[in-house]
Amino acid sequence: DGTTEMTYTLTEEPIPGYDTAIVLEVPGTNGIMMIVNTYQVTKLTGTKVWQDGGKTHDNATEVELTVHWEKLDSNGNIVTNPDTGKPVTGTVDDPKIIWSSDSSGEFTVGGLPVGDGQGNTYSYWVEETGWHGLEYEDPAYSVNTHSTGSAVDGITNGGVITNTLAPITLSLWKQW
Repeated sequence: DGTTEMTYTLTEEPIPGYDTAIVLEVPGTNGIMMIVNTYQVTKLTGTKVWQDGGKTHDNATEVELTVHWEKLDSNGNIVTNPDTGKPVTGTVDDPKIIWSSDSSGEFTVGGLPVGDGQGNTYSYWVEETGWHGLEYEDPAYSVNTHSTGSAVDGITNGGVITNTLAPITLSLWKQW
């Protein structure tokens, strides 16, 4: 009779690595529905500490960080390469590192993918790999360069990278 009310259901199968939202009516479209998929990203936070008697440092220009990743399966186990048996790891190309504007030494690495779109997730960690554009060979500082943190399922746990000024012992002699 033309007056029977119909009910429709709109669904989409989950897509790994994406959040899905169904917009029931797009404003201004006279009832058009839309599915929006948003790529899942996360961030890793940490702190850079200098133990050197209060010297002033500009972390954004002095410190070089490398962001590493390791692939985990849906159960949280490390994924290994079937040919080598070694963990599937890598580094983040051109990471988005933002240093705090104060002297706290806090940093954030943003825009990190939560997963690979195939049900695997990533665990991230940061390593200090240089200082003033140099590789670490400066004997004046001892460096704990490994800052662990995980970004699995969007959970971030920051770590601390510490540079400690190492005292130097000198043996001197005087000739008359």
